[in-house]
Amino acid sequence: MEGYPKDWAHTAHCLTPLSVISLCLRLSIQPPHAIQMPTFSSSSVVRTADPSLLLEVTHFLVQNSPSETAHVVRGNIPENVNVILASDLVITLSGTLDRMKIRSIDIAISAVALHFKQYLETNAGQLGLNTISNIYIDETDGLPKLTVTSARTVPQGMRPPHATLVSIDIVYKWRSRPRNISTAEEIDQLDHTNPFLSQLFLPFQTTLNTVIEKFVSVHLVKRYPFIFGPWCNVTPSTSLADRHY
Repeated sequence: MEGYPKDWAHTAHCLTPLSVISLCLRLSIQPPHAIQMPTFSSSSVVRTADPSLLLEVTHFLVQNSPSETAHVVRGNIPENVNVILASDLVITLSGTLDRMKIRSIDIAISAVALHFKQYLETNAGQLGLNTISNIYIDETDGLPKLTVTSARTVPQGMRPPHATLVSIDIVYKWRSRPRNISTAEEIDQLDHTNPFLSQLFLPFQTTLNTVIEKFVSVHLVKRYPFIFGPWCNVTPSTSLADRHY
């Protein structure tokens, strides 16, 4: 098999589909035609100097045909694997406060969700976004989401390997309650510190600005330059790894 490692046919036959995904991504090659590449996910955490908030982000991608189950790929996707956006991108928002899950309806009408939507709208031109939907509750899973469409076309002439980004799940994990706070009266006094209310207090605004800026710059623009970054305006003839900044 030209272009593949020695004994690749035997190796691929012995591996599980998930192992083939990881191996192909590391070697920057397409899988053999006999192997159907499923949907896979890659997770990351966005932290800042403020320990009260972090984002847990899961990226869902497809190489070739999608599957019903998303297989987990550990580690980052290699830089020489180009990621494109073939259709609308669905972003799911959820959150916890002191490890307690916030209801979907509360997330949907919260200032946190509105902040994220407004950030995308403000920077839509730089990110290459055409439309950004209102936040809605998906009837299929009951989760709050928004959908964005790209203003750019899918790059032509891109050589493999490449994958398609289909959705991103973002979990806001807030910690506001000190560990020595336990009584109902003390907890009630902290209601105004709930960041998932419809009104966003100034300390939360500052923290959100910082973490969302980092998420967009590192986990969108840098990770997916053919969608959100400077290379999205270029018609590529080679992979990103062959380019020099």
